[in-house]
Amino acid sequence: MIEVDISGTEFSYDMKALAMVFYPEKECRVVEHPEISTEDGYSINWRMNGKKWKKHFPRPYTKNQIKKEVYEYLKAQSGKELPWGILTGIRPAKIPLRLMMQGKEEAEIEDILKEEYFCREDKVRLAVDVAKKEFSLTQGMQHETCANVYIGIPFCPTICAYCSFSSFPAGRYQDKMDAY
Repeated sequence: MIEVDISGTEFSYDMKALAMVFYPEKECRVVEHPEISTEDGYSINWRMNGKKWKKHFPRPYTKNQIKKEVYEYLKAQSGKELPWGILTGIRPAKIPLRLMMQGKEEAEIEDILKEEYFCREDKVRLAVDVAKKEFSLTQGMQHETCANVYIGIPFCPTICAYCSFSSFPAGRYQDKMDAY
């Protein structure tokens, strides 16, 4: 069991998503403390495998700074490196697409994905290629007024390393799939 206490409610989804991709076999409970002010900073207290880790992030901080620090801690504890780095719980092409829309060059986007998001080289290439295709298909659209549509998939044959959506592994629930 992984338990995470956090000040406020701002990053509970991100903490749980990171825990789930590093430790998919463990249950994770995130306890939010909205009564604790985050005016002077943000605090995280992890408990797992009999170990405790506490970290305070003084203001100003960004979500990525916090995720990177937590990623480094979980990487050290687990001995794992995630192929998608801290890109958890979102479509991996979303970040490079946004950077393209800001006018960034492809090489700069690749560097950002490697250095700021800890993505492996092959995943950087895949995310950039998908973003380029998406960009070409949506040119001329008003991106601010567009919406993304997500389709709930109850069973997934290959739960991706970056994914934190609540699909169930198809192999383990084969007997329930006919009902869907």
